[in-house]
Amino acid sequence: MRKLKRMIALVTVAMFLLSLAAPMASADTKTDAFDRLNALGVVYGDQNGDPMYDKNYTRAEAAAVMVQLSGMGAAIDAAKGATKFSDVPASHWASGVINLAVGAGIIKGYPNGTYQPEKSVSYAEMCAMLVQVLGYGPKLQGTWPSNVIGKAAELGLLDSLSISNYNDPAVRSNVFIAADNALETEILQENKDGYETEDGETLMTEKLNAVELEDVVVTEVSSAVDSIEKNQITLLGNFDTDAALEEKTFDVVSKTNLLSFLGQKVKAYANDDDEIISLKSDEDEVFVDTIKSVDSTKVLFYDKGSKEKASGMQVFENFEGSVNNVTPAAGDYVIVVMDGSKVSKMQVISLTEYGIVEEVEDNKIIMKEDPSSSDIDLDDVDMDYVQIYKNGKVATLDDIKADDLVASINNSDKWTIFVSDKKFEGKLDVVTPSAGNAVKLVVGDNAARSINVKTLEYSTDNGDSYSDANLSNLNDDVIGEDVKVYVNPWGQATYLVADDEAEGASNKVVVRNITSDDNPGSNTDSTVKYIKVTKADGTDVTYEIDNDDYTVNMVDSYYGTLDLDDADGTGSADVSAKDIVKISLNSAGKVTDIDTLSDIVTLRAGATGINVDNKVMYGTDNLAYVVSDDTVFIQVDEYGNSTNYIDENKKISWATVDDNESAIEGLAANKVKFYVEDKEVVIALIDSDLSLSSDDMYGVAVNGSYAVGGGDYNIKILVNGELKSYKLDDTVDNFAYGNAPVVFAVNADGDIDEIARVVDNAAGYYDIISQFEVKNTKSVGDKLIIVYEGSDASTSADDVEYIVNKDKVKYFDNTGATIEEDGSISRGDVVVLYDFLDKDGDVASASSGDNAADGIYDYVVIVD
Repeated sequence: MRKLKRMIALVTVAMFLLSLAAPMASADTKTDAFDRLNALGVVYGDQNGDPMYDKNYTRAEAAAVMVQLSGMGAAIDAAKGATKFSDVPASHWASGVINLAVGAGIIKGYPNGTYQPEKSVSYAEMCAMLVQVLGYGPKLQGTWPSNVIGKAAELGLLDSLSISNYNDPAVRSNVFIAADNALETEILQENKDGYETEDGETLMTEKLNAVELEDVVVTEVSSAVDSIEKNQITLLGNFDTDAALEEKTFDVVSKTNLLSFLGQKVKAYANDDDEIISLKSDEDEVFVDTIKSVDSTKVLFYDKGSKEKASGMQVFENFEGSVNNVTPAAGDYVIVVMDGSKVSKMQVISLTEYGIVEEVEDNKIIMKEDPSSSDIDLDDVDMDYVQIYKNGKVATLDDIKADDLVASINNSDKWTIFVSDKKFEGKLDVVTPSAGNAVKLVVGDNAARSINVKTLEYSTDNGDSYSDANLSNLNDDVIGEDVKVYVNPWGQATYLVADDEAEGASNKVVVRNITSDDNPGSNTDSTVKYIKVTKADGTDVTYEIDNDDYTVNMVDSYYGTLDLDDADGTGSADVSAKDIVKISLNSAGKVTDIDTLSDIVTLRAGATGINVDNKVMYGTDNLAYVVSDDTVFIQVDEYGNSTNYIDENKKISWATVDDNESAIEGLAANKVKFYVEDKEVVIALIDSDLSLSSDDMYGVAVNGSYAVGGGDYNIKILVNGELKSYKLDDTVDNFAYGNAPVVFAVNADGDIDEIARVVDNAAGYYDIISQFEVKNTKSVGDKLIIVYEGSDASTSADDVEYIVNKDKVKYFDNTGATIEEDGSISRGDVVVLYDFLDKDGDVASASSGDNAADGIYDYVVIVD
């Protein structure tokens, strides 16, 4: 990667006059660079310590940086006085650094005798100065500015930078990064043999007199866990060449997040006072991620994909320096250290104590009453043992503000406190299940997973009260609403706050039951009234009735009727199970009004009730009613204790009605009724639980179902190379499997009302070959033979061969966080084979004959 970045920079040289985009530096890189340079006395912030990252560097300020990098800072005051430049008088604040920089050959000025100290330094000039500081100026070849830019790129000074125009003014953040890159670059020095570099001789060691502590490992970082002061770190190393490995605690000068280095091998530099002035990871790779799954040999991460565990992998937890016995689990957020291609160490972040700040007063962090959490009282605490990090950076008590999120570790009044002011605000678009006990929230362009070991809490009343969140209640209560998501320093969703629940709407529904208890057959003396309905989207819902004028009259222990006007004394059954009515909800989600509908039509009995070609249904009044794309069909899925009321309904499609026209027309009289508006069928009820056929589809479910609001769930399925999103009918909305081949059926709305994994193979019609390593493949005409080396119990053969059709087989790669369609397989791939289609390419529906699986494998899924 380092060579690649340098090649990119060299290519950029040829294009440096073309301005395409503003230069950018990553937040972590620029902050780390400033902290290190600031600890060395090379750069400074303003009077408040602000690094002013986006401000341009002047040529005078750039000269000051170069003089400090060269180790000449102590001579600046003595060098003040007259300069060779007409525009830099002796009284100029930078006269000393400019004189030193001229004397060292770092700067030359302009041909007209000026230096233009207040002019912004360009990126090309910055490169020239750094190259001179490192001693490479005398050996430059070529013409300005490509020679200095090319040399700077070659030396790695431009690593982590993206500069499109080297004539642009250099912003401070980019100067920090380039200067930081120069610190450990070997300097070119002149000797009797010419110009040479010496291994290990850098600006750090030769100019800034820093001592490198070699081969050291960070073992203690936390005040709360290790009882060391907040600006201290303990290293394990050989600090005396004649001694064995030992631990030694150092003061740290730079404002570095020490916690991020725990357990890592680091490159550390100390000054003459034995203080750490520079700290960098010296591991092959360090990254943060969330575990999707884990077994004895490998870990699957959401972002980084599958990684093999190293032998003796070490696991730490919550910044404790000693190896912990905790076992990493799916859903854990981890800091990962790689040794080559294998995971050698993991730091599991599993804090559970969080709160939202009400105010900070008199050294006390006062938390809001809800969500419930304890205040942090630091009034009589030794602040040398209080570490505070805000958004991952070193902070103070004054940096903590109202509405910040706080987590903490406390041990005998020694504290490590984590603060975040990060929040996502906007419409909550999607909630999906994540690994472990977590969920993933999507708010606009932002996404965050909740904490695996702490239940996400949510509020629907602007934070006045909180409840434990899960996929179901988030879907019912807050998807589609404007929310604020509190995100901890590791990017995890911790609390979710929504406004007061919206006012309810008016809906046309099919009544399933009326009861004085939400569990018919138990307490029928309850004064609470319930109506069980099926909504137009097919969802079965139970509502409490909030209207004192309505009376429930129980027919038996299981079902009843509703009198809408008890004052008339009739006790009439105004509303019964299987009626189609209109209901209105209040803001609490209770039914306040129920209106009976007069335009209810019964389907004409016999073979002329439905005209599928013209999409028309006929009533007993012999009139025709039009079926539109918006028409809703509801069918009984399961009756209750008797056919007098319904336990469950399901939504079916016009296509299903079409396929089963004769069966529906053959039902007894009064078994199909529908509500109409202006001759259009709005909602129809098929009062029968007969089995209606539908065509099966197939594909690969990507991830699992995810909530989209209103109690609805969607799932994404790869179908013939296209990723499609389907809504799940309420009868299957608990389907949580992902990254697996599936068979499913959809209704006319395109919603899935049946779905199952192929591997579940409930009817036994499919053939699934468990995972094996591919020994070889052989091409025979339009077929490909996949060879498995091993003993197959059914054939006792050494090599087993499986056949796929080259033109029809689908290959999928399931080795990463998400399954993807792939183009082929190779020797050594570990695969699972699926044969679930018959000879006509339809989903197999029998164990033998034309409708049985044809012995040609349809899906090949690479699993390792």
